[in-house]
Amino acid sequence: MRITGYEVFPFANPTPHIGGPVWIFLRLDTDAGFSGYGEVFSSSLYSPPRTVERVLSDMIEEFAVGRDPGELERFVHAVYNSHFTHTGD
Repeated sequence: MRITGYEVFPFANPTPHIGGPVWIFLRLDTDAGFSGYGEVFSSSLYSPPRTVERVLSDMIEEFAVGRDPGELERFVHAVYNSHFTHTGD
């Protein structure tokens, strides 16, 4: 099974910003017809919602699309290493 698509749903949380100024949800789709939904913790992200959406989209494109969603540890290591050694996975 491979991740084939996604959608990022950013929301600006209205004042008083309970839960953070931006809420981000996303959906990942697989070639097996399964979809999964999740929330990205973003209470410390003070960028506009569309900026956060673009950053997440770039990250999903680079590290998730085409990969097996069951290989979570490999995903985490690939993302973590990309910021330091640029070794990928």
